[in-house]
Amino acid sequence: MRSRSFLPVILILLVALAIASCGTGFPKPRANAVGLRFGGALPSAEFTDQSVGRTVIETNNQVNFVPKVRQPLAFQFGEPGAGHFFSVPYFDISRITAYDIPPSLNGLDNQTYEDLSLDNPNTFTIKRSQTFTDRFVNNHPQYEDRINKLSEPSLSADIDVVSYSYGQIFGFYFSGTRIRWFTTAVGLGISYSYGVYKVNVCDPYTVMGPSQSDFPVLSSSIVSRLADDGEAAIADSREGVCLKKSNLFSKHLSNFGFGWTAVFKFYSYVGDTFEFNLLESDFYGNIPTFLGGGADTILKPKYTTQYINLMSLYYRL
Repeated sequence: MRSRSFLPVILILLVALAIASCGTGFPKPRANAVGLRFGGALPSAEFTDQSVGRTVIETNNQVNFVPKVRQPLAFQFGEPGAGHFFSVPYFDISRITAYDIPPSLNGLDNQTYEDLSLDNPNTFTIKRSQTFTDRFVNNHPQYEDRINKLSEPSLSADIDVVSYSYGQIFGFYFSGTRIRWFTTAVGLGISYSYGVYKVNVCDPYTVMGPSQSDFPVLSSSIVSRLADDGEAAIADSREGVCLKKSNLFSKHLSNFGFGWTAVFKFYSYVGDTFEFNLLESDFYGNIPTFLGGGADTILKPKYTTQYINLMSLYYRL
C-alpha cells in the first residue's frame, strides 16, 4: 500500500519529462536575475602536513558537521545564448567557521569516525595512537615538549575565514525549451581569503553524544547501518570537544589562491518572468596558493563550502 503513495509523484515526473522532450526550438537561456533560495551551508576544512603530504586535521561528517541556514538572497548571471551547453561567470562569498575540527585518524586499527560513533553511543575519547600526532611530533620537534607532556594529546584546529571566489563555469543540461533536467557544471577561478586559523593540541579530543542541527531538514547525520536485530541504526553527527585546549600556533590569512566550483541542479523551469530550481548542490573550494604575510610552512589549509538548496526562485531582470 505504501508504494501507491509514490504514484502521483512518478506520474508528475513522467508528465514533466514528456513536456520537456516535446519542446521545439532552442532552450530558453537564463537571464540576469535576483532571487530567494531555501537551503543550507556545510563548511569544511583540512590541514595537511607539508613535510609528509599527509592530512592531520580535517572536517569529518560524523563530528561537528552541522548544516547552517544559507543566506537567502541571491543573484544569477545570465547565459549569453541558447543551447544545451553554457558558460557563465560565478561569484561567491563564503564564511568558513569551524571550531574543534577533529584530528585525522591514521587507520591503523581499521576504524573510522563512523565506526567509533556507532560502536560508542555515549561519550568517547580519541587516543593518540589513532591519530598522526606522533608523526607530527617527529616532523616538528619544536612542539615535542608541549605535546609529549600531555597524557592523551591530539591535534585540532579552529578556523574563521571569509573567502571571495570568482571564475567561469562550463556546463550542460537536458531540456526542452523551458524545462531543464540534471544541469551539471564545473568551473575554475581565483579566490581571496581573509581570516585566521589556529592549530591546537587537546588532552584529549572527546566526542560527545549526538548534537542538534541548526537546519534539520538537511541533517548531515544520515549515516545508517543494519543493527543486529535487522533495524536501521542512525548515527548522528556528534559534538567534538578539544578538552584542555592549548594553542600551538596561529596564522592570519590574507591570501590569493585558486578556486574551483561544481554545480548540480536536478530540475529547473526557465520562464519569461521567473525561474524555478528544485534540488541544487553547489561546491566552492579554495586553496590559498599565492602566500603572502602569514604563510604557513607547517600545515597547509584547504577549505570548501557545500550549499544544498531544496528550492530557489529567481525574478528575471
